[in-house]
Amino acid sequence: MRKQPTTEEIVAGMLVEPTGTHFLDSGGAYGRHWQRNQGRTFADEPSATLTFQAWPDGKGWMDLTVSVYHFLVDHLDYDHLWQRRLDIVAERNPDDSWFKVVEKFFDRIKAKGTVGDLTIVNTYNGEDLLSQVVWYAQANVEYKGFDGLLIVVMVHGGCDVRGGYSSPKCFTGEEWPLSGNAQAFMGCSGAEQHRWYTDDAGSHWYSDDAPDLKDVAILDQDAEQFEGNPIAEQIKEIDAALERSEEQVQRYCDMKPKFAEKARREHQAGLRLLRGEREVLIQDLTGGLEQPVIFVAEGGVGLCPVCGAPLSAFSY
Repeated sequence: MRKQPTTEEIVAGMLVEPTGTHFLDSGGAYGRHWQRNQGRTFADEPSATLTFQAWPDGKGWMDLTVSVYHFLVDHLDYDHLWQRRLDIVAERNPDDSWFKVVEKFFDRIKAKGTVGDLTIVNTYNGEDLLSQVVWYAQANVEYKGFDGLLIVVMVHGGCDVRGGYSSPKCFTGEEWPLSGNAQAFMGCSGAEQHRWYTDDAGSHWYSDDAPDLKDVAILDQDAEQFEGNPIAEQIKEIDAALERSEEQVQRYCDMKPKFAEKARREHQAGLRLLRGEREVLIQDLTGGLEQPVIFVAEGGVGLCPVCGAPLSAFSY
């Protein structure tokens, strides 16, 4: 008996499925999603990523993205029996678009069963945090012993959202399993683990026990209000030293590979000291400010406006 594919395998396949390279699709300039996804191990990637960019005026911005792979895997269960029924409809209508095939699929179910509350959603048309656009049709279905929620999903793998969708796959799930595509948590790694959550793709953040982020400033050492501040200048010097040290240790290891392992260990120890000093300086720099501040550290990492610990994000 042939082993049926898992939900993880099906979703990963959708993300790398070739969905075309039409010359009118601007993805030719920098790659379409399905092309950029080749060779990735989605299961090893984080469920969400969070980076910050500071502007001199203190407004800045955050880039919060939820992995479409983890989102679908966490909320859906692949159903190979429903998939076979859908594939039969597709085989009998080879000239139809995937959207038309899905429409005929539900019509066929309705002819011999019941289809209630059929809903079609394209995440592009609303607030969304997913790394790729998802199109899905879901309904409460009663058919040949099945009584539950059936969801047919396609992932946009092209560049222009009007086309380039993967072939549809059938899943089951709890009520409205994909409705949380604009929801995420943001929290710090500090001892008190300050937490915020959003339900509108980051436009607003809420917390039961942490400061309101409505008026938060996103700053780094180059902010206008820190101009001429000696602490900010010290942070800049440490940043420059961190950048130089990477180049220097690589050059040394290339010249003396025999001593490379020891050199890298000593280098990492030095980095920890420099970054520890930098954290203290950042706290000194921002501690006297009246409004809450997310300070942007090395690599676009945001620091908690309460305790200064690194911030990260994760999906619902």
